[in-house]
Amino acid sequence: MSTRIAIIGAGWYGCHLANLLSKLSFDIKLFEKSDSVFNGSSGTNQNRLHQGYHYPRSHRTRIQSRDGYIRFIERYPTLSKKIENNVYVIPRYYSSLDFQTYKIIMASAGLEFTDVTQSIDYLNGIEGALRCEERLILTDKAKQYFTDKLQHCLVLNKEVSLTDIRCGEIDGETFDYFIDCTWGRLSDFKRELFFEKTIQLNYRVRPGASFSSALTFVDGDLFSLFPTENDGMYTLTHVSHTPVSVFSNPDEFDHEVSEEIVTQCRSSMERDMQRHFAQFPEYFEYQGYDISMKTKVRDDSDDRSCYIERDGNVIKVLSGKIDTIFYASEKVLSILTEQETAEL
Repeated sequence: MSTRIAIIGAGWYGCHLANLLSKLSFDIKLFEKSDSVFNGSSGTNQNRLHQGYHYPRSHRTRIQSRDGYIRFIERYPTLSKKIENNVYVIPRYYSSLDFQTYKIIMASAGLEFTDVTQSIDYLNGIEGALRCEERLILTDKAKQYFTDKLQHCLVLNKEVSLTDIRCGEIDGETFDYFIDCTWGRLSDFKRELFFEKTIQLNYRVRPGASFSSALTFVDGDLFSLFPTENDGMYTLTHVSHTPVSVFSNPDEFDHEVSEEIVTQCRSSMERDMQRHFAQFPEYFEYQGYDISMKTKVRDDSDDRSCYIERDGNVIKVLSGKIDTIFYASEKVLSILTEQETAEL
């Protein structure tokens, strides 16, 4: 008899695990409380497939992202596309590290880059800039891909409770394992977590203007201008101004935000952007915003790597990056196969 596994949460991690474990002959049910997959943070973010350039302070995140990047392209070749001019910038005075140190950290991680400092003439007050390879995740294609692949096991509009898990069954169906991919919304973690309501601003390249780069300023209280899968559309996020509220209980989250807060966030982000990219208003026009929730580990190293915890028959998944889905699946498989071996 196949091992029966309930996966809760149909974001990137839940869908990837359900897809993989189904192919390995586990009996899978994937439960999602909303009416579609990727309806939470997996569908509302900058959709960057990282290599690790974003995380000079967290070696663990950097290495997991680097390795996951390659595997993602191999496993899901049609679900991302290359960004032609992806640039990381170290601003003068506002970064927590200097340009030479940043280059050394990235080189020591085996990450390739080209120094393009001299050719980025439209930016002001920068110490250096690197061009490197990263990709844009095609979220709409990914949603359709997993919706089609997981028809046999996907259960939408079903919210699973902690009581269901403790009872070992959902709607009368008994399961051997529960994999919690809700990012701390359902199960507790050993690590201290906190939750952020975040705002992501949307911009369109103005008619007649030409702009095709991704700009990420590191490391510190800085910002990122990143393309979307819709031509000419970009998102703007900021380390300080993207989080609009912080809370310890995920049940406190809602999608409401006042126009006053939106105006303040927009003003602050655009001000900081124009400090280094003075022509930003000439190239871009504001289009609106999106709200989502992020789960983070309370850690000074900016750790966004993947952690897997086990509590009896409950396997809990926590990660801040899409590219670490393969690290997660390896750890989950290790737990499942170790248990099966022990029972023989």
